[in-house]
Amino acid sequence: MDTTTWTWIPGLRDALIPFAIGVYEVALIYTTTLAATAGVRPWLCFMALGPLFALLGFHHTMKHARNEPEYVKLLHVLRRSITLRFRCNVIVIIAQLLAATIGLLLPLGGLSVKGIPVAIGALILIPATLPLAFFFVVVAKYWQAVAATARTRHD
Repeated sequence: MDTTTWTWIPGLRDALIPFAIGVYEVALIYTTTLAATAGVRPWLCFMALGPLFALLGFHHTMKHARNEPEYVKLLHVLRRSITLRFRCNVIVIIAQLLAATIGLLLPLGGLSVKGIPVAIGALILIPATLPLAFFFVVVAKYWQAVAATARTRHD
């Protein structure tokens, strides 16, 4: 996503990051097919790795952009958005790890409270999806800031 904002001649790491994310996505799809036999635990564990890959890619991009003199002003303008995006990504990682831990510790067959069955899936999805939804809002604000900066640069 950041390739439209920051440009440089790609190196080996730049090529490996999308490849690693692709391997992760294939593994995530494979663990989805395992859900019928092995349950959702492998999927939950792999799901927790997604935000970590996103954070590593974002960190690599920002580190590379900081080394380019032409991006100093843009990084200064976007510093709050970048910091918020980074922190929000860390929160999503923690939430995904929490969801995976809940999935590993609780029996996924079902739980009943006072005779009323409670879906364990809801207990797992709530901590995983709420921060993710907030992360989407933060990323949208980040891109609004990038677009506003780009408009003022070309006017």
